[in-house]
Amino acid sequence: MSKRSLLLSAFLGVLSSLMLAGLANGQASSTPVPVTLIAHKPEAISVTLTSASTVNFALNGGITAGDVSPAWTTAWNLFPTSSPLDVCVYLTGDLTGTGGNTDTIPPANILGQPGGTGAFTALTGTACGQSNGLQINSVAINGSNKSSSANDSVSLEINEASPAITLSADTYSGTLNIIAQAP
Repeated sequence: MSKRSLLLSAFLGVLSSLMLAGLANGQASSTPVPVTLIAHKPEAISVTLTSASTVNFALNGGITAGDVSPAWTTAWNLFPTSSPLDVCVYLTGDLTGTGGNTDTIPPANILGQPGGTGAFTALTGTACGQSNGLQINSVAINGSNKSSSANDSVSLEINEASPAITLSADTYSGTLNIIAQAP
C-alpha cells in the first residue's frame, strides 16, 4: 500500500468517525420531566433502663429507702418546635399484698426524688398527663439539641408514718413507669 493510500484511508476513517459522532449527538430527546422527592423522618423518643429493673424496700414502720435508684437514658430526635421534652415517672396504682391480705401502699406513701437531690415528693401529682406521677426532667428542645439524649434517675422511699398506714407482714408489689413526651 502506498503512502497516499494510507493517508487516504486514515483521512476517511477520521471523517467517518466524525460523521458518526455527529449523528449520535443529533439524536432526539424528550423534555426533562421533574419528579419531586420527599423524605420524611418521623420524630422519635425512647427510654432505656440503665439500672436494675427492681427496687426492694425492707419496710420498718417508718421511712424506708429503696435499695437502688432506677436510672435510664432518654434519647430523642424531635422537631425544634417540640419543646419541652418532659420525663416523668408514675405509678399504675397502689402496691398490693401478694399473700392474700387486703392491705395496700397508696401513692401518697411512695415518694420520689428526681436525680437523687432535693426534697422527696409523694407520687400523687399529675405528670406527663399521668396521675400518681412526678416530673423528673424537662428539656427545652431547640436547633442544637433536637437529636440528643439525657440520663436521669429517681430515688424512692416508702413512708409508712405519714400518712399513717398499718401493713400486715407480706410482700407488696406494684409498677413504676417511666415516660418521656413532647408536645
